[in-house]
Amino acid sequence: MKKNYFITLIVIVGVLLIVNIFFLLNNRGCTCVPNVDPKTENIDSNCYVSKKLDLDEEQSAKYDIIKKKHQAIALRAIDSLHVSQEILMDYLASNSDDTKVEELENKITEFQKILLRQHIEQYQDLKEILKPSQVEPMNKLFKGLFVCKPSCEHTSEGCATNHK
Repeated sequence: MKKNYFITLIVIVGVLLIVNIFFLLNNRGCTCVPNVDPKTENIDSNCYVSKKLDLDEEQSAKYDIIKKKHQAIALRAIDSLHVSQEILMDYLASNSDDTKVEELENKITEFQKILLRQHIEQYQDLKEILKPSQVEPMNKLFKGLFVCKPSCEHTSEGCATNHK
């Protein structure tokens, strides 16, 4: 009785494993259907830009190359930025050496510059492969991704960067 039970259990687990692998492999391709997380309203899709800008096949291939190039550099800068910020906060908690703090601030600023440069270069590279009718939607898309929306319906009049 126990032998039949274990054989049946192994067969069921094996079938479920095969079905899961099958679905995993079939769902790997990008379907270009944006999935919106209702809690954060973030769009989780590798094809978001391609779909939003209605890129043709050739443009999509070129954009994929552009994205990979800039992502590789940006990811290193993001990781370095986070590590430097963590080191700065740890250092501030235990020391007060102004030269070391300034050194860490400069590193953080440099990584932020790298990220800004990557954003600008990616924008320019993408703009080069677009048709004129796609430029305005791209401008809106990049503005939405790059410019943080003010919280609580505040306008630019209340921003710290507004020097009147």
